[in-house]
Amino acid sequence: MQNTSVPTQTAQPSLRAVHLSRIGAASVHGPAPDEPSDRQFMAMLDSYRGNGGLARAQEVFTMYKAHHGADATMLARWIVKREVISFDWQSCVWVPLFQFDRMHMTLQPGLGNVLSALKPAFEPWEIAIWFAQPNHWLSGRAPGDVVCVNAQAVLMAACADRFTTA
Repeated sequence: MQNTSVPTQTAQPSLRAVHLSRIGAASVHGPAPDEPSDRQFMAMLDSYRGNGGLARAQEVFTMYKAHHGADATMLARWIVKREVISFDWQSCVWVPLFQFDRMHMTLQPGLGNVLSALKPAFEPWEIAIWFAQPNHWLSGRAPGDVVCVNAQAVLMAACADRFTTA
């Protein structure tokens, strides 16, 4: 009789553990995910470089005002209600730029649905990490790179990852 082995499925590590380890965020004894270190922030900057980068909220307000006039209350509301990705670092709010159509400073279609799926399970820093890092549900591409061309695939990845974090 021949010995054959059948591959068994291994459990996927939790999204929080995988993504936080890639950026170098919190361990059991390390800083909390909402308090990134300089090294972690630099890794985040590098991760977003390919899809528009990061900007301070004040810079995003300036870009928004150039397209929508002096009133930037909508952008402020998006940030406060977590309808856009933003996170704090060194007393500054940072915003990934991929989420805006830079021609009109409007939100990428479908982004709201993805954020709605992620917000209940993740903190702002974790969401920023999630969009910046390669995702196996998206064939190794980062959600921030894919959302503007296939928001539905990113939503499916968000739902899958959200429910595998428990």
